[in-house]
Amino acid sequence: MTLDSLKDELKLYKENEIGICVYAILKENLYNPMRLDIESESLNNLTSLFLTEIRDTIINRDDLSLMKLSSSDERKNAIYEYDLDIPKELSTLDFVLGNDNIGLFNLKNHDFGEIKSLIIEIGNNER
Repeated sequence: MTLDSLKDELKLYKENEIGICVYAILKENLYNPMRLDIESESLNNLTSLFLTEIRDTIINRDDLSLMKLSSSDERKNAIYEYDLDIPKELSTLDFVLGNDNIGLFNLKNHDFGEIKSLIIEIGNNER
């Protein structure tokens, strides 16, 4: 992938109707993400926030380099393409992608203090 092709791909997200979904990874169960039930207006605001950040930090910048992570160096203003074996700790990302049967995070059973990290999925049915 080249930097121009990455920018073109990201422009498609900015120019097309997309959605966002947020998943919680719990401290005690790293491999069973739970979808956060966020109201529609807040999701729209979150989507806008992410797309604005993508536009400002990647699409509209001319000083970026795109590099393979395996050949990374100390340069600034670089985007790294992940080209290593996926460690078990990142396998939850593959589980989330394309999986519509992920359970909801329920505040009756869990609290926000149990969340270790969040996965933010941006896209639509095509991307």
